Amino acid sequence: MKAVKDVDEYIANAPKDIHSKLRELRRAIRTAVPKAEESISYGMPYYYYKGLLVYFQLATLAGYSRYERKMKGKVAIPRYHR
Repeated sequence: MKAVKDVDEYIANAPKDIHSKLRELRRAIRTAVPKAEESISYGMPYYYYKGLLVYFQLATLAGYSRYERKMKGKVAIPRYHR
């Protein structure tokens, strides 16, 4: 996926068959934490509220792990550990 400037562009550049899933995920995050700031970090949607809240990425790029290749077309939400 090419570099993007915001989450709208990230979703627009994703495969069309998962646009609705990405919009649903975005809506869930915004509903759960309405004051969260949304941005792009390391090429991924990033949500910040009093620290890192969540980020997510598409697992569709070649060269990723076998696990991610199996998830082609799905959304991966990495865990964050301090």
